[in-house]
Amino acid sequence: MSKIRNLQSVEKPISDIITNLGIDECIDIISEITGQLKSKSALYKWGDPDTEQNIQLRYAVALDIACIRKGIVPRILEHYKDMLSQETSMIKQERHDLITELLKTNSELGKLNLTVEQVYHPNSEQGKNLSPREINEINDVIVKIEARIKELKLSIC
Repeated sequence: MSKIRNLQSVEKPISDIITNLGIDECIDIISEITGQLKSKSALYKWGDPDTEQNIQLRYAVALDIACIRKGIVPRILEHYKDMLSQETSMIKQERHDLITELLKTNSELGKLNLTVEQVYHPNSEQGKNLSPREINEINDVIVKIEARIKELKLSIC
């Protein structure tokens, strides 16, 4: 009965390479490229999710070279590319969230500037003096800005 492998683990592409190329060809290419003779057991362990034995980079490169020579997509390289792509996407999303929060904060600051400009205008309710409504309006905008700054801080943690 075949083992169920996590599709995002490195064991899956190794197992696929062994299946596609054959164990003997994998052993030969590793020996040719690294000068190391590996046993069938070692290769099977690299593709086994239930063992703690991990493949070294030089052997992974050798297996991918074997794939390239056979016209097969280098499975381990593709696996690493996918992992890095996922990480890059997460970082871009985090940066996007940071920029979004910064833009929202700037928008609230713009509202504060406009509100202060309006309440200090000579034609406002009490001229250069602030009315209770104007004070509340300014306080409301400041509270929104403080909330945005808190969100901005959280987006960078």
